[in-house]
Amino acid sequence: PTLRNFGLLERGSGPVSAEALAEAFTSQAGPILRSVEVLRNDDAVQEILTGEWARYAIESRDYVGLALSEEFSELFERVLEEFRR
Repeated sequence: PTLRNFGLLERGSGPVSAEALAEAFTSQAGPILRSVEVLRNDDAVQEILTGEWARYAIESRDYVGLALSEEFSELFERVLEEFRR
């Protein structure tokens, strides 16, 4: 039911084999997982995430300040760019 709720399987399709579940998950979630991997290895993303501002905001739990920062905006744009691909 969860995979159907997320649109990975058609609603009302009845019982599904393990192979069909794996295929549905791979075909639908695979591109997103590849994008996450690309972002994880992106030098610009790593520079933003390991910067002084991010460390301070996370350690001080200043999530509002983090979300409003220019660096976070740059990071968000980079993530959106990758997901659009």
